Amino acid sequence: MTEITESNQELSDELSLTDFPALRRMQFSLSANLTRVWPTRLKALRPPAMAGVATVDDLGLDICMPGSAPGSKVLTLFLPHDFKQALPKLVQQLPRLRVHPDIGLRSQGAYLSWETELDYPPRTLWLEVAYVLQVIESNDSVNGLAVLPLAMVAGDAVVTHELLPDEKWLAGAQSAVEQAAQPPSALGEAALEKAAQLAEKYSERPWLFMRYELRNGNQRLAVNWAPVRSMVGGVLEQA
Repeated sequence: MTEITESNQELSDELSLTDFPALRRMQFSLSANLTRVWPTRLKALRPPAMAGVATVDDLGLDICMPGSAPGSKVLTLFLPHDFKQALPKLVQQLPRLRVHPDIGLRSQGAYLSWETELDYPPRTLWLEVAYVLQVIESNDSVNGLAVLPLAMVAGDAVVTHELLPDEKWLAGAQSAVEQAAQPPSALGEAALEKAAQLAEKYSERPWLFMRYELRNGNQRLAVNWAPVRSMVGGVLEQA
């Protein structure tokens, strides 16, 4: 597994979401932006996990992230409430790179995977690699440092940390994105037809609206996928 090198920043103490109104506004905006009608149900749902990108100063996190220059972008992850006790370890964890096929087996995605040790199969948070690379590249251009500032929120708890990806990890991440741009390994028409029927019923990536158990490689995982939106000047981008 490739690695991310941690910065010298110490892990913040657990903070309270109520002390960061900009984070609460981001959470509300993400919830409104990402709410959708489930294909086979008649009620609107939102993803249990979401992610937003904004500058460290816009989020009021500059005091928690002294290593991040003004204008640096922070990746903020809003996790399901039951991840709260795992936050201190998750925010420091070296996320794994995973490529996984969509349900229809005609496309796939490249993900970063943060994984708990709370139960089996492990509760896992996935985030598309391409968005993370954009954050790192932006920070490199702003302050000459390829840093990934992270804020993780679960319930009313907030923790922050900064990670410094090494060249090996960055190369692996780019390779995963390129691999995911190709269709999965060729399958027979019967398998593809069955997969298409499942995708029509459950969507291509049901791990968006529920914690979905799947097998990636030789591991069984319970996955929440956090879609990413950027916020500029307090306004969230539209999908």
